[in-house]
Amino acid sequence: MEGLAITAALARWCKSVTWSQVSPTRQRRVRNAFIDTVGVAIAGTRDARFAHVRSFIDRIGGGEDSAGGRGAEVWGWGTPASLTAAAFLNATAGHLMDFDDVHYDIHGHPSTVLFPALVAVAQAERLPAERVLVGYVAGIGVMAAVSRLYGPRHYSVGWHATSTCGSVGAAAGVATALDLSEEEVATAISAAVSMAAGVRANFGTVMKPVHAGLAARGGVEAAYLASAGVSAAPAALESRLGGIDVFGDGSLFSRYADPAAAVVEAARQAVDGLGLKLYPCCRGAHHAIDAALEVRRQLGVPADDIASVRVEVPLGAKTALIYDDPATGLEGKFSLPYAVATTLAHGVPRLVHFTDAAVRDERTRRIMRRLVIVEDDSAGDLSGNMADRYAIVEVRTTDGRRVSARVDDARGSWSHPLADAEVDEKFAMTAGTVLRPDRVQDLLRSIRGAPDALELSGLFGRLHHG
Repeated sequence: MEGLAITAALARWCKSVTWSQVSPTRQRRVRNAFIDTVGVAIAGTRDARFAHVRSFIDRIGGGEDSAGGRGAEVWGWGTPASLTAAAFLNATAGHLMDFDDVHYDIHGHPSTVLFPALVAVAQAERLPAERVLVGYVAGIGVMAAVSRLYGPRHYSVGWHATSTCGSVGAAAGVATALDLSEEEVATAISAAVSMAAGVRANFGTVMKPVHAGLAARGGVEAAYLASAGVSAAPAALESRLGGIDVFGDGSLFSRYADPAAAVVEAARQAVDGLGLKLYPCCRGAHHAIDAALEVRRQLGVPADDIASVRVEVPLGAKTALIYDDPATGLEGKFSLPYAVATTLAHGVPRLVHFTDAAVRDERTRRIMRRLVIVEDDSAGDLSGNMADRYAIVEVRTTDGRRVSARVDDARGSWSHPLADAEVDEKFAMTAGTVLRPDRVQDLLRSIRGAPDALELSGLFGRLHHG
């Protein structure tokens, strides 16, 4: 594989990225992803589970700015932290509620890894906001490219792509933002391949969002290792015993005649695959939630009048939805029966519906007992990708009526994106759990404005304490 020169090709592409050459449509997607990530991360810092994560950082001595004034901030608190601690904490907070964006090719969550890493570096190094945006485009591109290299079975066998691909994407993004040389970007990518980890067995626990934190921190460290002159294999992705050999599913050569060209093309198109979430739970449930909302609208009956529920999804659509009988709010985020039942019982799922108390709600539980899930295998196993997903929800009422709805394109997907107003409304809801309304609007205007008008240094401290 050494002759494929994939790592070098990706590093060369990263160095070619400029914000001015990103199309207006893609710039809008990136800005919306930034707004969305900041909002959910700010809210995540007030989740009770975040206290344990902060305690971990305090115990290992990374909670305060120890970089002589060159540290960064914990977004939801506006407090200083070391560069790596800020990247870790903000990325973890951004994924804690599983309300952050997703990428359909990566089969993971790019922005909660990339933006915390990039903003921490920009604050520490006093970089302009445009370098964060450039680094993001490069980072999500490499993250998508690595996912393509590893193949569709990488996720289905148990790896968490947010972490395994995210650490490499973050390294590339940070190295690009720092304007490292092409050789140093390649070294950062290779170093980050050794930092990849994260298995899906930990879904439904706090370790899942910690995966994002570890990937962000690992990406920062890989880039700084490269800038310090620490050596790594020149092509740890494609070299023998490298990333493709270890993490890949063996399908690379059967899928692409020219893998290097294919992954660079994936990097160029990566921004187009972003999707934002309307509901604070696993994206795998969103088709069924949209269908359940439509059924609920048509029925107009109390939840007690529901006699049976049939949910049809393609085989593999439940791959991340591993809890059929959730015992905690976090497990409820990865439960298809719960997502459908709570939607039928209460309407649009909100944060309040994914608490430990909510998963014990008797109306929801009654519907769950009357619910069956059918997996359609006619298209094969789709667990390795997020394409061709759909959901059909059919409800029979106690008086014999039958109502059904099918959704093939869930709201917020890359092909059905949220409007700016919807993104702003979600931001006000999430960031508003911590910030005053005027501060929420100040931050929103800043991010929506021109990059050269956004001052990142001390930004969150000013919002909290100004």
